[in-house]
Amino acid sequence: MQPRTLKDQLEAEIADSAAKEAEKPGLHHGRDWWQLSDDEERVFAIDRQRFPRMMTTWHCYEGFKRISVSTIWDDALLDQARRDCPQWCGTAPSEQEFQHFAKEFGGLTYREAAAMYGKNVSWQVRAGVTYYADEPQADSGVF
Repeated sequence: MQPRTLKDQLEAEIADSAAKEAEKPGLHHGRDWWQLSDDEERVFAIDRQRFPRMMTTWHCYEGFKRISVSTIWDDALLDQARRDCPQWCGTAPSEQEFQHFAKEFGGLTYREAAAMYGKNVSWQVRAGVTYYADEPQADSGVF
């Protein structure tokens, strides 16, 4: 059955991600943006069982905000969600905005959303995606 809303599609993708983790335990364990390291689990107090939901919701938010392009998210459903939630369009991504998006679309708590947001910010710095103007550009191979 085709998803009728972005929320429906997100729930299907969350279920798929959780099923993949069940088939291959440890799939989401690691240092990439879509994985959770032991240090991140501890520092951000992330429940490993909830991580597939958190990570998939973040990925959906990136699609909604046009931060990244992905073939996963249905463009028509994204466009409909943007029309339904114009308050999240045309603004820079923020932790508070992601908390509201994640609660509405992904069923996350504000704490979980804040943890995922912080984990992603930290990962971007470690990966060299984000660096600070008063520092030399980070080596993207350093984790």
